[in-house]
Amino acid sequence: SPYAIRSLRTTSKTEAIKKAADLYYQMRDKPSSFSRESSFQVFWDRFLADMEKDKRETSAHVKRIEGVYVRWLAPYITKMGLKLVEDWDLDVFADFYDWRLSYYEEMQKSLKPGQRIPPNAVVVPRVSTMRGEMNIAAYLLKRFYSYAGVVAPDFHYLVKRKLPRELMGDNRAKRTRGFAIPPEQLQSILSGLNA
Repeated sequence: SPYAIRSLRTTSKTEAIKKAADLYYQMRDKPSSFSRESSFQVFWDRFLADMEKDKRETSAHVKRIEGVYVRWLAPYITKMGLKLVEDWDLDVFADFYDWRLSYYEEMQKSLKPGQRIPPNAVVVPRVSTMRGEMNIAAYLLKRFYSYAGVVAPDFHYLVKRKLPRELMGDNRAKRTRGFAIPPEQLQSILSGLNA
């Protein structure tokens, strides 16, 4: 169970809330079975087991999710020293986005002469790439929160705010259709049609 049941030895609601908060931080800051049950590795293992049972998910989709977890989420969790899923709030998710966006750019700065970033890596990832990876990260974190029995923040809303669809549309336009007609040219065409 993700819950810890303890007597707070008080009938006062105000005192109980204060004691519960103190107890939460005591349990959170020391190694315990409660902390181990809430670890990211336990949740990741449980997620993989759930995916194996759920035949609706294709192996390619699971592999894509696994790639995002192993390549980006797990290293960031280690780097930041995150212990519990509740530590991953919206601010941490926004920092994760910034870290991922500038990952290869920062790597380039620290390379010695003659060294290069991996050949399949892009220094500045496309908006569609970032949107896909961040949505997978948001989906995983939401699942981890549900395993912990805690309501997750709206990570998907943050993805939409950071990577709005207009930017994604521009990104698609650059690759296939070109940009929309400039406003001045469109106005000229409309004026000609009205005449």
